Amino acid sequence: MSKFKVMLLGSVAAGLTLGTTSGVIAGEVEKSASTKGHVARLIGTQDDGGSATLQHQDSDRSGSRFYMIGKAKSDSMEIGAVQQIRLDGEENNSPTSAGGGVVSLANSYVYVKNAMGTLSLGDKTNASSKNLSGSSLSGAAGLGARAHDAPFNNTFTTANNGTDEENAGSAVGHDVSFSSDVGNGIHYNSPSFNGFALDVSIGGSDTEGGLGERWGSKVTYSGDFNGTAVKAHGQFANIAGDDTATDAVWNVGVGFELASGINFDAGYGQMEMATGSLMDPEAYQISIGYDSKEFSSMGETSVQLVYGDQSEVVADTGDWNQVALNIEQDLSDYGTSIFGGIAKQEYSISGTDYEDVTTTWLGMKVSF
Repeated sequence: MSKFKVMLLGSVAAGLTLGTTSGVIAGEVEKSASTKGHVARLIGTQDDGGSATLQHQDSDRSGSRFYMIGKAKSDSMEIGAVQQIRLDGEENNSPTSAGGGVVSLANSYVYVKNAMGTLSLGDKTNASSKNLSGSSLSGAAGLGARAHDAPFNNTFTTANNGTDEENAGSAVGHDVSFSSDVGNGIHYNSPSFNGFALDVSIGGSDTEGGLGERWGSKVTYSGDFNGTAVKAHGQFANIAGDDTATDAVWNVGVGFELASGINFDAGYGQMEMATGSLMDPEAYQISIGYDSKEFSSMGETSVQLVYGDQSEVVADTGDWNQVALNIEQDLSDYGTSIFGGIAKQEYSISGTDYEDVTTTWLGMKVSF
């Protein structure tokens, strides 16, 4: 890790510590512990015109989680610890099989927070974790609401009867997030300055190609102009030390919502591949939606139409796109949201004819 990065985070850590020592001595410290979580499940269908499947699973909208939080807080400083446990029921295509459930530790970190920001140590979401719709102001879910990654079946002509048959389906590895995931390391989140905030994450060691350094940074903005809400972000992650195929990934996004509830957002991202790779993936997404509390007294109703596109999914070819309609009803008094939608996905690659796939889903997220 470069001396500059070490000195930068060292300066932040020293400032956070020295800036709060007197306040801790003088102020009263209140300790607390809490738990929270949510379960999100859905039923989804997938149809390519020749075959169809029905699946029950945890939702890409928001996988089931359980949190344990402990903190000690005074007027000038807060010190705490967070454990986030992933409770994912995975897919279940059979009424007699529970499928491949997952229970794992998603986040585990300690933090110190004061007027200068928050410094965290441990396994936490990387600073550059926003996806292409990360600045959306819609109450619906964007591309992340899809029921599951769709297997695209390719058609071919059989040698014996000259008719079209379907090959076995295989999931296409499209990535419309163009972000960096959770990682062990040091994380700094600045306070907001006139709507702007900075996040920085550094982790790993000086080795290359699998277990080395990974760092990310993100700048966000949030503001309101005469009733029009605005959000924006730009982020970059260097993952060359921890990934043999990809050197870096970045994306930018912006979102608006008028006082009437009409909203729009757009995002664009690229991956910078390792030397020798023929791939040059890029992706974008756009959406328009409407949020309203007039349709139901129980909470906000959100409708969103979103389109996403990724090029060079495989090698230097392979184009994927999806258009989706998302609907979500918030039941705020019950800590619940009900969501559903329909999407049309297309995938094309040179020399192979893939069937288009239509997916639908209906799910519910219950928070506690």
